[in-house]
Amino acid sequence: MKNLLISGALGGLGSPMTDYFSSNGYQVLGTTSLSNTGTNSKNIKYYPINLMDENATNQLIKKLKKEYTKLKDRGILPGDVVLINTGWSDNYQDPDELGIYYTKAPGVSYNLVKYLSKKSVVGVGLDTWGVDTFADESEYGPERSQNPKGIANPAHHYFLTQAGVHTLENFKLNELAKDNVELSCVIILPLMTKGSSASPIRPVAIGQPNT
Repeated sequence: MKNLLISGALGGLGSPMTDYFSSNGYQVLGTTSLSNTGTNSKNIKYYPINLMDENATNQLIKKLKKEYTKLKDRGILPGDVVLINTGWSDNYQDPDELGIYYTKAPGVSYNLVKYLSKKSVVGVGLDTWGVDTFADESEYGPERSQNPKGIANPAHHYFLTQAGVHTLENFKLNELAKDNVELSCVIILPLMTKGSSASPIRPVAIGQPNT
């Protein structure tokens, strides 16, 4: 697929995907093509598509590009997944020979947590092992004063218990950032388990590079 960026932690699309929301509000169902559209129970337009079909996937990208071209024009909408590239994943190693990646990590400020929650996003993902900031005392900035007292991990606490926003960790976002992809169709597939508080996932973002 020319000029099409696909990034995922595990690589590969596997079986046709079902029931996910694209970043511009379209629900995409894993069937056949873009020839038929409809609306779901929440009156959100969806396109039936099989992501293993290269032609159908390219048609989807063209439609997404026509709808919105710049994040600043579109803004953050309810149902979005917000991905934040901090650059910390550059320290990731497997095996972890230098022992840097898991010693600390940048994170989101408490004011940003509340802002994104008010936007009704469904998930916030970073290229770190924790959405909160984990650092030495001398490395914290003034944003730390925003944190409520008595809560060790305020981003986790607010997102998960107050706003119902999924926290997503250990994402590989450097390629999206390098290609300046502002908007993408994000697919997140957790394990099919019942009653779990967390899950390994297969995240995929499909977007148009902006050069």
